[in-house]
Amino acid sequence: MKVVDCRKCRFFRSIEELPEPVLINAWAWIEENRPGSRLLGYCTRYDRPVTHYRGRCYGFKPREEQWKPAKYTITEWLEKIIGQ
Repeated sequence: MKVVDCRKCRFFRSIEELPEPVLINAWAWIEENRPGSRLLGYCTRYDRPVTHYRGRCYGFKPREEQWKPAKYTITEWLEKIIGQ
């Protein structure tokens, strides 16, 4: 397991993206479990607030994997269809 940056994970949400109820629950969790820590974001995979950006995580999935490149370009695909 490597050290990763949460901001590059597909499950990370910044504070600006969070709805009000989730933000209130995140602050309550921090006050109960990690008093004095800053709220930096939210992890939707584990439904927990993020208090540090870098660390080890089993659930890390890079954002780049969300959109894989196409197998064929549009012109190659059209040539296959028209050529048949």
